[in-house]
Formats: sequence, structure tokens, C-alpha cells
Amino acid sequence: MGTEKELGITKEDIGKTISVEEYNEACKRTVMRYTDVWNDLTEKMGYWVDMEDPYVTYKSKYMETVWWLLKQIYNKDLFYKGYTIQPYSPKAGTGLSSHEVNQPGSYRDVTDTTVVAQFKTKPETLPSFYKVLEMFIF
Repeated sequence: MGTEKELGITKEDIGKTISVEEYNEACKRTVMRYTDVWNDLTEKMGYWVDMEDPYVTYKSKYMETVWWLLKQIYNKDLFYKGYTIQPYSPKAGTGLSSHEVNQPGSYRDVTDTTVVAQFKTKPETLPSFYKVLEMFIF
């Protein structure tokens, strides 16, 4: 979104007024703009990372590693379906990273009308798959 702002474009302009390749290169420059500041901060904080060969999320090596790891998890049948709240940008049409969510103006006060209630259960009334957890719950 920062790159789009700098270029004075919207996501609809990508592929029309600017090529996908040009847009990707502009995004890479935006990401790498503060490398020297990051390196300096990393050293001052005492992070133990390889700054000579850092992982950069837009590089093929990183993406292929993530896909390989996901495949290993899938092969071991460790994926499960779950639900979580995902910050979403209607403007960008994508989910937001924690960095993007922490940008100024990202939060606003809202009234939460959610009600949460807790009840004790009787172990004999629980479905069978809860029996395994019974020793930890009760």
C-alpha cells in the first residue's frame, strides 16, 4: 500500500498504467529501502541472524521453503480447519500483516457487543472425542 501511495496509483492501475513487473520492482525497492537501518538496529539489539544472507520474503528461496514446509505438514496430516480473525483491507483487497495493522490510523475505538458465557459441563454429557481431554479439563 505504501508503494501504491508513493507511485500515486491504486491496485486497479497495476497491469494497466504500470506493468506487474514494474510494480513488483517498486515494491522490492520499498521493502529494501531501510535495510541499513534494520541492520544497525539488529546489531544493537543483539539479534543473532545472518545479515550476509538474510531471508527475504519476496525471494524464491524463501517462498519455496514455505511451500516445502507446508507440504511436510500436509503429508503428516497436521493441518486442521480453524477460524481466526484476519485483519482485511477493503482498499487493497487483501489480508493485512501485523506491520500494516500497526500503521498510524489503523485502529479506531468501537463498541463490542459480544457476550461470552461459561458453563460447567457434566463429563458424561460430552461427545466421545472430549473423553480424551477429560483428565485435563476436569
